[in-house]
Amino acid sequence: MSTLRLCGREHSRQTVEDRSNRVGGQAPAETEEPRNDEESTMETMLQPADHECLPCYLYRCTKTEECDGSLRLLAFYRDHNAPRATALERKVRLLGGYCDCEVLANAIRPITREANQALEDDVDLVCKGVRRGTTQPCEHWLMRRGVQWGGGQFRRRSA
Repeated sequence: MSTLRLCGREHSRQTVEDRSNRVGGQAPAETEEPRNDEESTMETMLQPADHECLPCYLYRCTKTEECDGSLRLLAFYRDHNAPRATALERKVRLLGGYCDCEVLANAIRPITREANQALEDDVDLVCKGVRRGTTQPCEHWLMRRGVQWGGGQFRRRSA
């Protein structure tokens, strides 16, 4: 079993509860800060590739960007590739993914030899591809099923 580098930030119980109390996964309007040029530049650099799955996108981005303790990259992927997946952030939080790196550690695991080797050696991983509009992982990954996703266990999709 390979280990994944986490962001190193301590996620206290209070922080987790604060995040789950937000309406629709968004911060209240009075606490939003104006966007700066660095954020807009970063968003253009971290565009999801065509037919790239969510786990491969998160893996690629967390290798280059430091985790800030939020689901910023997951929300960016959802907005650009699967805008109809409105409950994605809520479901990922229920599976233990309170930030982008924790999604890779708690909600998704690699199942192919190639993906395991890439995680261990910290090298790039080529996504096997998924259809546009889905948040399902490609053949390299297995998403943990929980709450409405099948009881909290790692299971393969049925044919």
